[in-house]
Amino acid sequence: MVVATAASFIPSLPLSTRSMASQPLAAQPLADYPLIFRRYILRNLQISLEQVRQSGDTLAEAIQQQALHILDFALRFEESWPILRELLLHLSPFMERLGEYRRWLAYLTQALALCRRCHDQEAEARLTWTAGVLSRRLGDLLTAEHYLQQSQTLAAALLHEQRLRANALTELAHVIQMQHRLVEAKALIQQAHTLLSPDDPLRAPGYSVLGDVFFEEQNWAAAAALTEQAIALWNAHGQRVFAASGWRGLARIRWRQGDASAAVACYERAIACYEASHEQVQQAITCVGLGGIYAGLADGAQALLWLAQAEQILLPLQDTYHLAMLYTNYGIAYRLLRQWPQAVDALHKSLAYAQELGDQERQVNGLTELAIVYQAWEQVSQARHTLIQAQNLLDQLSTWPDAAHYQALITQMLQTLPPPE
Repeated sequence: MVVATAASFIPSLPLSTRSMASQPLAAQPLADYPLIFRRYILRNLQISLEQVRQSGDTLAEAIQQQALHILDFALRFEESWPILRELLLHLSPFMERLGEYRRWLAYLTQALALCRRCHDQEAEARLTWTAGVLSRRLGDLLTAEHYLQQSQTLAAALLHEQRLRANALTELAHVIQMQHRLVEAKALIQQAHTLLSPDDPLRAPGYSVLGDVFFEEQNWAAAAALTEQAIALWNAHGQRVFAASGWRGLARIRWRQGDASAAVACYERAIACYEASHEQVQQAITCVGLGGIYAGLADGAQALLWLAQAEQILLPLQDTYHLAMLYTNYGIAYRLLRQWPQAVDALHKSLAYAQELGDQERQVNGLTELAIVYQAWEQVSQARHTLIQAQNLLDQLSTWPDAAHYQALITQMLQTLPPPE
């Protein structure tokens, strides 16, 4: 949540009408202007850094905008790097919390080039890790994997940064798991944990990733046990927001175990934690999941209430990855309410986002759901055409763990449709 608080004013650029130099502008020799400009940047960079440092848990919008404004200029000058690196590292968590993934990634791309020019390997390792996390949240798994491989390689060369390397290996395992390379993911977590003490809270995300691995293997008991282990470790270190992500993961496990009430309770617990911590974006993502649970329970009206909460946060951010999930769940909810045009519209939105991501698995899911809508609406030709589209995509996904489920569903639906005229 962006909270407006009083902030020191930083004059706007350009400097053609203002100067922070003590000498009047008209008296400055023309050759001094580049030097005056650099001094202005450094002075305001330091002001922004102090404002961000003193912001506590929330960042005023005015401070955020001023910081980004000064970064636009500071990233051009190597001499600004010592202060600039600190501002980047302090500002990064706020930008992530606000869901400004694309915008912040653009700044990081420029900053990484400056890291290399300034030979700051530690900052490069940290910012590359952040770039990997942001790319994963945007659904760009190949780019995320590239950044995280870089981060762990850079951290491995810094003997005092082994926890950073463990963090990079764990996040890399997450990205690998999302690509269904489960054996590799397990090996990376094992490698990360050799760098950490038994009670280190950085082990918790590793347990969470292993929970996701077992989830894909449909070993629900092992998935639940590891996720609960992650939650317990996060809670032991007072990391409530991270624990909320564990509750979110546990919700889908309980759903697969057939315990709908436990799944709802887990999602509600996560939402309450995010709300208390002013984590609006993560709260919205959790609302998508809870809306999906209610859709799965055939309660379309309740599903729509939760999905609408998520939409108002995620749509302005254009969080493509989660919007694809959101509109799939919208489509199911509208189908349950027999609101066919709204269901079709929502699913077409979901498919557009999934196509933008290059996510064929999500496209198969969306197309199958769209075919169910057309079939219920008695639009037979559209249903058949949509199922054929889904089948063509599914033929390219032989290693997808859910491929057999969708193949059986598509085959069954095609068999129940009347023959074409």
